[in-house]
Amino acid sequence: MDASPHIITYDPAEPPAEFSPTIGTFGWGLGWYPPHDKGTAVLKDPTRASNNQMKELLSQWERFRSTIFLGHLRGAAMRIAQEDTHPISRTYAGKEFLIVHNGQLSDDFREKLSIELYPEFQPVGMTDTEHILCWVLMRMRQDGFTSFKETGYVQLHAWLSEVDELGSLNLMLSDGQDLILHQDRNGFHPLYYIRKKPPHVKSFIETNELSVKLPLPQDQNCTALVFASKPSSIEAWTPMSLGQTMVCCKAQVIWDSHFGKPADVPKIVAPARVSKPVYRIFHETRYTYSTPVLRSQHLLRMSPMNDGRQTIIDWKLDCLPLGIQVDYDDVFGNRVRRIDYHEPFREMVTCLKTLVRVEQDVSEALHTPSRRSTIPLNWMPWQQQMMTSYLLPTEMPETQLQEIYDYARGFVSRNNGDLVETLLDINRTIYNDYDYVPGSTNIETTAYQVFCSRKGVCQDFANMMIVLARLLGVPARYRMGYIYTGADYVNKIQSEASHAWAECYLPRFGWCGFDPTNGCLANFDHIRVSSGRNFRDATPTSGTIYHGGGKESLSIIVKVERVE
Repeated sequence: MDASPHIITYDPAEPPAEFSPTIGTFGWGLGWYPPHDKGTAVLKDPTRASNNQMKELLSQWERFRSTIFLGHLRGAAMRIAQEDTHPISRTYAGKEFLIVHNGQLSDDFREKLSIELYPEFQPVGMTDTEHILCWVLMRMRQDGFTSFKETGYVQLHAWLSEVDELGSLNLMLSDGQDLILHQDRNGFHPLYYIRKKPPHVKSFIETNELSVKLPLPQDQNCTALVFASKPSSIEAWTPMSLGQTMVCCKAQVIWDSHFGKPADVPKIVAPARVSKPVYRIFHETRYTYSTPVLRSQHLLRMSPMNDGRQTIIDWKLDCLPLGIQVDYDDVFGNRVRRIDYHEPFREMVTCLKTLVRVEQDVSEALHTPSRRSTIPLNWMPWQQQMMTSYLLPTEMPETQLQEIYDYARGFVSRNNGDLVETLLDINRTIYNDYDYVPGSTNIETTAYQVFCSRKGVCQDFANMMIVLARLLGVPARYRMGYIYTGADYVNKIQSEASHAWAECYLPRFGWCGFDPTNGCLANFDHIRVSSGRNFRDATPTSGTIYHGGGKESLSIIVKVERVE
């Protein structure tokens, strides 16, 4: 029987780690899934005879890297045997499953969890822990499932709750893809968790019995989700609820029995949906100069899109001074006004007044089975040629692009390659993990710098999503426009100027807007204006001063109102 109070698991999005039991631990075991291997690696020391040699071995072993670690420290009351020391592994359906268990089931648990008719699932050791794993795998086989995702998290929670009725149960299970955690229904030895995201103030997590370190420079951008029965007292750990089951993948909670969805999904309270809402937009831009501008040229991209998803009811753009004005469509399909000035001026004012109706909510058609695609996408040669501008990521050092690509592949793995779910996951994660900090970046800030600092503004978050999508072979472009926040949006401040988001091209669907600043899709609240490869192609106003001007000052007023 198992009665150890010490459990820890480590689930980073990028593979780091140094795992070190401390002096005084009576016995310990550690299991993980080496990258690109089908099997698990398990190290056990039932007697805890020596720590230094094992620690030195692991710190120098290249294969001691994983996205999932399960560790177990135990007390002196346990039977000292390899087969009874956690983690315990079993093979089923071409996979290796790991389990650690903190608790003790009743004496009749073998009768309640019968596996006698299945010789291939008979335990090797004496623990109720191994019996639980064999019973779960037997139930999966009976129903024809080969992984936790196929089984369904609701079903897994029901099975673990059934086991929980037979005694105390703090339990962790993994099939190499997902990590399942269950907290005892009566609160036996509560489990706690903490999520450590970059940039890290310190590169290690320590408790009284164990330390986990991120010692390598290339690991400083990883995110770690750690569960423990004895957390450190110097950080804010969150306790699991009684009878709660959580499912984690790549350092994210992807399902929670108490919520039925990730615990950290964006808590956005959007305005009430109105069928085909109409918006009145006022956008004034005023440039002033310390000395007269003698000659200049300016481009204005301030005309909303007019297509099947959006209709311009009224539009007027006034520019002073007048200059020589020419309207045309650029190569990205944006309506552009070019103004040439050959007479001196010290102030330039543009004033947009428009009435726009949003016709379609794209989210309703996004998940139809006929439109389901998986990564990698297969483009025909002519399609790829047409999309080349939207498939090439921003020029950055190869090492930086490789690190962002590894980050992007984590989203693909977590969502089994599903295109839409991967993009939605990226959209949510940027919202949850990156802080909106005005003034923290500038127009030269790269996606890698935002990736490292985990902060920026809407332009940076749109650029971050564009780079991630393009590295995964998904065409993506920059979209500038406006967003109506009403009175209820959490990120209301983020719409007090023109807003920016990303659009990805989805097979059999077309361009779909993803707003990582607000963690939502671009729908009835978003008014589309201009687009391009990056912000330079879509910026509302740009220009070149050839002579004069001196110091420049800029003021912007934007108002977006819904017309009842």
